[in-house]
Amino acid sequence: MMASIERFRVLGFMGLVFAAACSSSSSDGNGSTSDAGPSAQTTCPVDSLPNPPAPATCTTAGGPSTGGTNAADHCMNGAARTAQDTAMCLSSVDAAAGDDDSGDDQADAGFVDDGRCGEGDYQPTIYGTSGADDDCKYDVSWTSTPICQGGPVYFTVVAKKRSAAGESSDTPLTGASVRIESYLNDCKTLGPNMVQTSVEGPAGTYKVGPIGFNKTGRWNVRFHFNECCTDIPEDSPHGHAAFWVDVP
Repeated sequence: MMASIERFRVLGFMGLVFAAACSSSSSDGNGSTSDAGPSAQTTCPVDSLPNPPAPATCTTAGGPSTGGTNAADHCMNGAARTAQDTAMCLSSVDAAAGDDDSGDDQADAGFVDDGRCGEGDYQPTIYGTSGADDDCKYDVSWTSTPICQGGPVYFTVVAKKRSAAGESSDTPLTGASVRIESYLNDCKTLGPNMVQTSVEGPAGTYKVGPIGFNKTGRWNVRFHFNECCTDIPEDSPHGHAAFWVDVP
């Protein structure tokens, strides 16, 4: 598990850099700005790619993995559908007080086999192209350009806010910054470091990428929504959902 721990250290550092770019200031009414308190809304930035690389093409493309069975739906309580409402986005600094996730990581080998790689905040990685996010906030589905070793590959991600049974239809998750984290199912091989952009259109639909796959095999592709928002409050708009992808 040492390789897994090192991977999360790297990703944690990347998250801190990304969070530092988030906006959380407010105006005092006189044209100047000051640091906002915990009640201020944070907005996650999106990198711009003026000339994004063309999607890869290959003779034999990969796709969503269908070679396994999904775990029991964690967003169902018996026959009842459950959902977690979301509130405003707070930065990690705003919500740092009282954070204690020391018990989240797990060393059990099963957390490697099911894609969690020792991270207890995640649910098992999903087979197929649709499912609920780890915290039951969003319903997520995806398609992609040809999945070729080397890339570039772009994903089209559709996210809707979940609603409980008997409520109105799910509504699109709009204005979210979507990022992709990818790693091989050995829990140590990361995807190449590529600048990503997230373009929304229509509402709740995001074209995200590019990312690359530098080895053949089964990959864990995790979509992060509003990544610069702290994930500490249960109603944070920060969300994540992971899917298995096979690369030939």
